[in-house]
Amino acid sequence: LYIQYKKLIPVAGAALLSRRPPRKHSTTLVAQDIKENPALSTLENHMYVLMIKPVGCSCWALPKGKIEGNETMAIAASREVKQETGYKVEPSVLENLPYIQVDRSAISAGPARLYIVDDVPWNFPFAVECKGEVEKIKWVPVTVRPTRTLSSLASSAWPELVEHVKTVEKTIPTIVPPMSTEIPARSETQQPSSSNNSQPTSEMNT
Repeated sequence: LYIQYKKLIPVAGAALLSRRPPRKHSTTLVAQDIKENPALSTLENHMYVLMIKPVGCSCWALPKGKIEGNETMAIAASREVKQETGYKVEPSVLENLPYIQVDRSAISAGPARLYIVDDVPWNFPFAVECKGEVEKIKWVPVTVRPTRTLSSLASSAWPELVEHVKTVEKTIPTIVPPMSTEIPARSETQQPSSSNNSQPTSEMNT
C-alpha cells in the first residue's frame, strides 16, 4: 500500500533550455562529439535541453521529483532542479512559465508538471547536490526523435517540448545523431580542474 501511495504523489520538475553557442565558444566536448559524429555540426545554435542520468538507470530524464509535504508544484520543482543540477529557479518565476502537464493515471501514478525554462546559461557550472542520485548531466539537442533512451515521463513530455522549441526555431532536426555532450556529474564539493577546458562549466555537465 505504501508503494502504491508513493506512486500517486505528484511530481514536479523542469525542462531547462539553452542554445548551443558557435563551436569556437563551446567546450572541447562539442568538438569531440562532432569528430565522432559529423551530423552534430548541423546543430550549432540549435536548442538543447538539460537532462540527467540517474544512478543505476540506463535512460535519461529531466530533473524532477516528488512534492514534499505542503509544497506547491513550483516550490517542489525549484527544489528538485536545484538538488539535481545546482541550477536555481525561484518558485515565483516558475509560476509564470509555461509547463507540460503529464497525466500518468494510466500507470496508476500521480500527475507530473514540467516547467519550461528558456535561456538557461550554457556555461553554467552545473553540479549535483544530492549525493548518490545523479550519475551524469548533459545537454541534449531537441530533435524530433530524442538522441538517447528516455525515461517514460521524459518520453511523454518530449512531443510538447518539441512543439515549444518550434515557436523559436525555424526547423527541428528530424535525423537524430546518436551523440550528446556529456560528462560525469561532479559533486557540489568538487572543484573544476583548471587544466581541463571541457569542464561542465561550458557544457553543462551534460
